[in-house]
Amino acid sequence: LAAGFASTTGSSTVTVYGKHFGMEDSTVGIRFGGSAAEGSAWISDSSMMAAVAGGYGKDLLVTATVTSRTADASESKLSYALPAVSSLEASLLPTTGNVSVTILGSSFVMIQTNSSANIGGSVCQATGWLSDSSLTCTAQPGFGTLLSSQVSINGRVSASFSSKLNFSSPSVTALEPDFSPTTGSSTISLFGNNMGNQDYSGVSFIGITSSESTQWVSDSSVLVITPSGEGASLDTKFRVGGQDGTLIEKFSFSAPQSSSLNPLFGPSTGGQDVTVFGTNFGAANASLVFGGTVCSSTTWSSDSALICSTAAGLGSNLSVVISAANQFSLSHAAAEFSFSAPVVDSLSSLSVPLTGSFELLVNGSNFGQFDSTLASRFGFTAAESTVWVSDSSLTVSAGSGQGVEYSITV
Repeated sequence: LAAGFASTTGSSTVTVYGKHFGMEDSTVGIRFGGSAAEGSAWISDSSMMAAVAGGYGKDLLVTATVTSRTADASESKLSYALPAVSSLEASLLPTTGNVSVTILGSSFVMIQTNSSANIGGSVCQATGWLSDSSLTCTAQPGFGTLLSSQVSINGRVSASFSSKLNFSSPSVTALEPDFSPTTGSSTISLFGNNMGNQDYSGVSFIGITSSESTQWVSDSSVLVITPSGEGASLDTKFRVGGQDGTLIEKFSFSAPQSSSLNPLFGPSTGGQDVTVFGTNFGAANASLVFGGTVCSSTTWSSDSALICSTAAGLGSNLSVVISAANQFSLSHAAAEFSFSAPVVDSLSSLSVPLTGSFELLVNGSNFGQFDSTLASRFGFTAAESTVWVSDSSLTVSAGSGQGVEYSITV
């Protein structure tokens, strides 16, 4: 049998080879399966030609008749062309499905018959035959892009066709609440569209970090367990079937907040390790500022504890500010730090002339590591000048006066 696949619309020409077809033009007939050829013609003792009628099926038995004598070509069988999909007349499907898509192609046969189709691997809710080149499919709910399609006609299945048909991408339009502690594990709701009509194992992200879990609720909402993290104005993303929906810069982790310090005091020379307690310190990226001066080093201990090695400084009741991922804590009265007050130990002279203008060297501690605004007095009388020398010494010029056993205050 010399032929490829016969056309389901008919008018294919087939040459049948064999023997004893006669030495002259005889009355010949050819049947394929149970259907007679549209026309048969004798060619030679070893060949005949037939026009195949439209139809469907495979491995159809070929029967040749010459002057009422019939032979079956048991090893030569005819098959009609497989159905083939060439395009889909749609570009976007809602995730809820239930819309009609026209499937175009060939060899869908010339009569309404047992046909089915699938889009994206899901069998159509309903398949309608229109012609040898078109079917309708009522799409199932789903998700994904560049969906494939196949049709089955009387059990004969087409090759998979990769189309440009996509389900609509998910969208995220709101979230509630819009914050979480930095330790995560809080439940927030994402609201939007095209999140699927069932659980398709979608995933969600806060910033670039995937959430602990995502639970589908409906086509318009999912529940998210937040990951640990830090930062403000982060994107929130829901992903399903390789498609993303993103809400821009609406989520924030809670800002850091201090609650207490230990110890509350330290020397002006710095180098004091102070543990700052609080919440939402994040994960190892926080820094500490005491009274406007950055700590020499900040060591992260946990989401609720940081250790500051103080820099040299002066002052009392200094606010402590925590910075983490561009978020800053507010001042808290229970978490204020004071450098130790200056201490006077001795004087270079215990007496001063009545006329004043006499310089004394004042020895002590906590006078500071730099020349700051210093003042001193003898009793209630201010010194003429006070000059910083080091953390442990000052030069003081006493004014004129009289009296005994005056205290000196720095």
